[in-house]
Amino acid sequence: MTRLIILIVLLLTNLISKSQSEIDNLENKNIQPDKLLVYKTIDTIKLELHVFNPKGHTSTKKSPAIIFFFGGGWIGGTPKQFYEQANYFANQGIVAISADYRVKSRNNTSPFESVKDAKSAIRWIRKHATELGIDPNKIIASGGSAGGHIAACTGAISGYEEAGEDLSFSSTPNAMILFNPVLDTTGKGYGLDKVGKEKQTEISPNHHIQKGIAPTLIFHGTGDTTVPFENVERFTNLMLDAGNTCELIAFEGRKHGFFNGSFFRPKIKNTSDYEKTIEKSTSFLIELGYLKKEKNINAAQKPNIIIIYTDDQGYGDVSALNKNSKFNTPNIDKIANEGVIFSDGHSSDAVCTPSRYSLLTGRYSWRTSLKKGVLNADGPCLIEKDRMTIASLLQENGYKTAMIGKWHLQMEFQGSFNKNRDWSKPFTDGPIDKGFDYFFGIPASMNYGVLTYLENDRVMDPPTLYTKKKSDFNSRSYGTKVRPHSYRMTPPYENKPIGEGDWVEAAASFDDQLVLKTLADSAVKYINEVATESEDNKPFFLYLPLTSPHLPHATHPDFQGQSNCGNYGDFMEETDFRVGQILNALDAKGISNNTLVIFSSDNGAETNYTYQRETYNHYSSLNFKGGKRDIYEGGHRVPFLMRWPDAIKAGKIITTPVCQTDYLATIADIINADIPDNAGEDSFSLYPLLKNNSHKKYKRGALIHHSVTGHFAIRKGKWKLNMFRGSGGSLKPTFIEPDPKEAIYELYNMEDDPSETNNLYFKHPNIVTKLTQELTLLITTGRSTPGNPQDYIKENWQQLTWMELSE
Repeated sequence: MTRLIILIVLLLTNLISKSQSEIDNLENKNIQPDKLLVYKTIDTIKLELHVFNPKGHTSTKKSPAIIFFFGGGWIGGTPKQFYEQANYFANQGIVAISADYRVKSRNNTSPFESVKDAKSAIRWIRKHATELGIDPNKIIASGGSAGGHIAACTGAISGYEEAGEDLSFSSTPNAMILFNPVLDTTGKGYGLDKVGKEKQTEISPNHHIQKGIAPTLIFHGTGDTTVPFENVERFTNLMLDAGNTCELIAFEGRKHGFFNGSFFRPKIKNTSDYEKTIEKSTSFLIELGYLKKEKNINAAQKPNIIIIYTDDQGYGDVSALNKNSKFNTPNIDKIANEGVIFSDGHSSDAVCTPSRYSLLTGRYSWRTSLKKGVLNADGPCLIEKDRMTIASLLQENGYKTAMIGKWHLQMEFQGSFNKNRDWSKPFTDGPIDKGFDYFFGIPASMNYGVLTYLENDRVMDPPTLYTKKKSDFNSRSYGTKVRPHSYRMTPPYENKPIGEGDWVEAAASFDDQLVLKTLADSAVKYINEVATESEDNKPFFLYLPLTSPHLPHATHPDFQGQSNCGNYGDFMEETDFRVGQILNALDAKGISNNTLVIFSSDNGAETNYTYQRETYNHYSSLNFKGGKRDIYEGGHRVPFLMRWPDAIKAGKIITTPVCQTDYLATIADIINADIPDNAGEDSFSLYPLLKNNSHKKYKRGALIHHSVTGHFAIRKGKWKLNMFRGSGGSLKPTFIEPDPKEAIYELYNMEDDPSETNNLYFKHPNIVTKLTQELTLLITTGRSTPGNPQDYIKENWQQLTWMELSE
């Protein structure tokens, strides 16, 4: 099958982290071949192959081989140029060889002798394939610049065989991978002065394209002023016209030699270009069958995926994470104990709507029009049209997708509040427009309305009545302590809004204390219905955003008075029971082992966490400062658990900082799906950490935290810089700096001071500067992952106090 793929790759500066992939950036300065073999002797000149063997390789193997030819304009160069690439491919199971050949500076030769040497090298490898443990029918020619030229000539040019060699062994490769190669030696290309006008087309690959040339992959920079980009475009088109396979990957603006790694070019700080060429080369060889695709964990069957997303649950509200918890969560604990705990896991924001956007899209919500706060129930959805979500990604990859629970990203109903409502009409811009096959749930938080159940795009019971917050008379006595926020949205309801207050629309059948049970029962029903199809390799995705323990603490009567932590503890124990219903349904259908269950919360605990602490000695935020709405850890460090018995070793605790934006890339990685450049801009795959806790292969950039007022903090390694002096939410600053006009930021060492008590702003000005610059870059490029800069909403952004947006 012929194809032309031109991928424009624009990678950011070294402040941007490198892409997550299976490629380790080899910075070891002692990369050496396993052996040197003489493949050709001309007079006193001995030309050698620098051979890198796979680990444990023997002559009994029949491994593919790749041979690299260095660049240098046929004048100079060294085989060491491709040591890094050779070492990588040897680690993948390919016999990798970097070849020496004759050049003008050492041997007083022309490009024609260089072509002969390249052909001799391939012939020698094929002739000695048995003793080398090589498959003679899987030899890849590769090289850069002039080396790319002679590699291309082995595949495209007839003749120029060295006299006296055994021509019964072909010098033609089975595939080619070329790095900014010289493909035209006429005046339109490069090298005319070296080949001569009379012979300008004799070893010019563009002038010898015919059917039958081996599949070819080319990397080239559009800004190459040495070898014109148009030369490789022409080669690609000629190859395709002749019925051959050729793929051109263009690197936007890159000049000659962009593909080199840090071994050959030690001054290179950002090796993303090198990594991208390695990644694409690997994929190319997988497609040819020369490399085996790394199997996903239990790749025989894609896993079912369930995301359980609680609402305002603090890190300390899981008894597995808080040994002193005043209530028990045995079912959530089961997820933790049978899977992995990310002890430094974060929601993308400190409040509801933005965290939900980021979870589903893999993109920070502050890149949208929502710069602070949350949305209502009714209005245009925050998720843009055609933006990839976890649901749409999985839907495109054969999954059944469902959402059951609280949406709170807005959807559009007919009419407006208390005016021209038509509840018989379908609503738009809801979950089924964002990749979900099925939806059952409520529009938003219960204090935002609309209080009724929705199914797909229909209102099940018209919310023609009205209600507002009511005192929770069933709450336990608060004594003399300050009463925290506590209310209900319970019936009876009114026929119309009466007096002042935040009235919401409600259906007569809606009862807040039955919502959790209704959602959990619906989720169990869905699992039972799709489980049979899952057994037939039709997996499902269920997004289950629960309404608890968000206010109102509307605990079902069966759980009231059962905990040792008041109504909040009761509500949390009911929440845990509902989680248990889901886990039990998986067990009953025999699909637990190959179901990935992700558990987390949209932000930290509500401000009444202080009441729980003072009254019951329960620490919802554990030892972390602050809670919901705050830029401090208590606002966004949340329970972050994953269980997948077939794939995840039980009992892992991973301390690496991670974010819910990472779910999209992680899931894509698990199912071997690609994420386009304009999606998942802030999503890094956690797949390597889940597989083997490999921190070396997990290359995540900085985390960005965000408060309800729209203020930022950046976390990089152990350092966290708060770009606002205070919580940016519900807390006031807990200290006063000597000079408050200067100390406008807060810098914390999170390893030594996870409670954020010691501001190191004055002690580490260089770190403040570096983190400020990185935050600015991550904002202005529209992404934190490598790739093309992406657009974002720039208006009405007063919180960027440290920068001018024009920067």
